[in-house]
Amino acid sequence: MNDQSPRSYRTLLIVADGLGALFALWFAALISPSFTFSPRTDLVPLVFAVIAMLAGIWSMRGYQLHRIFRIADEIVSLLAGSVVGMGIFAGLLFFTNLDLSRLAVFYFAALTPAFSMVLRVVWRLLWKWRQAPRVPTARVLIVGAGSLGHEVGAQITERNWLGLELVGYVDDHSGNGLTLGTLNELERLCREQRIDVVIVTLPLSEHGELATLLERIHKLPVQVKMAPDMYPLAYLYSRLEMFGGMPLIGLHEPVIAPWQAVIKRGLDVAIALAGLILTAPVMLAIAIAIRLTSPGPIIFSHERVGEGGRLFRMHKFRTMVQNAEQILLEEARTNEEALIKRANDPRVTPLGSWLRRFSLDELPQLWNVLTGDMSIVGPRPELPYLVERYEPWQRKRLLVPQGITGWWQINGRSEKPMLLHTEDDLYYVRNYSLLLDIEIMWKTIWVVLRGKGAY
Repeated sequence: MNDQSPRSYRTLLIVADGLGALFALWFAALISPSFTFSPRTDLVPLVFAVIAMLAGIWSMRGYQLHRIFRIADEIVSLLAGSVVGMGIFAGLLFFTNLDLSRLAVFYFAALTPAFSMVLRVVWRLLWKWRQAPRVPTARVLIVGAGSLGHEVGAQITERNWLGLELVGYVDDHSGNGLTLGTLNELERLCREQRIDVVIVTLPLSEHGELATLLERIHKLPVQVKMAPDMYPLAYLYSRLEMFGGMPLIGLHEPVIAPWQAVIKRGLDVAIALAGLILTAPVMLAIAIAIRLTSPGPIIFSHERVGEGGRLFRMHKFRTMVQNAEQILLEEARTNEEALIKRANDPRVTPLGSWLRRFSLDELPQLWNVLTGDMSIVGPRPELPYLVERYEPWQRKRLLVPQGITGWWQINGRSEKPMLLHTEDDLYYVRNYSLLLDIEIMWKTIWVVLRGKGAY
């Protein structure tokens, strides 16, 4: 695959962020009466501003194209990077004794991500316009039309503006409308379709075919990449690493580093305290409404499984009738599907339905976060009897703190089949980072406001 296209786009992003920092500092000087600034004489603040912002955005993976090809992901990365960049900028000003007014620094901090994002959007639109009428930089053929192949194909289609084009699939056993032929026809298809990249997505049971495939096309000017099917090891974090000069795929249990755990806990405490204080009037009003509209306790407490399999009591505003659990157990005796969360549950009160729609029933869980039983972001705490039925690979979701919101909540909520919740939770476990937490919190706001999939 020709990497020139992504490399050029990455360069444009760096230029955009550098210009954004320059424009922000210049505009801060214009609107701050106590700060006079001349680009010709005051070069040091300019250099500091650019270096600090680029370093901050780089530290938050703002230049890794596979993480920011969606606008929402790019915004999260840019905001997080700007916060880090401002810390670096403030440190540089402090240690060099540069005299900039606090108001000017505040304006600079607020304007930098805005200017950078505007420039990034402009670059993105121009890049898409430039790529559209041209021949794609990489025509891709996928070997294997199974679930992994379809997933890779969808990712390629989403990245078509970076010059990638999915030509089709090659498979002996399964196929769809884009399946062009069998493995025996791979060489011919590569020639006829002018393929640049072949991506192998065969299941583990068919990896014996790999040597034969490579032999068929080794004379052709195509690159071969492999997406290993490691679903049986889905609960592990994998990466390509060098060991004694040999490239090996390393598998590691997903453990949050100590420094990440400290920062995550600090964010949890700060957000939980602020949330409890700010929402106190709302929670008081909800408590009164529950008391007036239906008999029973205001708070519903239920035993859940936390990090490491530890049991704790999770708190919510009661949204169901008083004897809801007894009704559920009676239904489950004749219909096990009654255990699955469903829309139009007759046990939910009218007020409870409204609370659930906007996730207001979960506000008391901020206390669970404050006491350390939960985190703001993490896999959803599960019921003990369901955890007892877990397969060994499913228990890996308990390796991190359980949370109020998480990856599956922003990707379907209750509209998604329950069997996929664990897969989403394992995605979070495998890809854990502080930036991913920030992304999930940001997207949760819009998911809650839409109220889609909440019942």
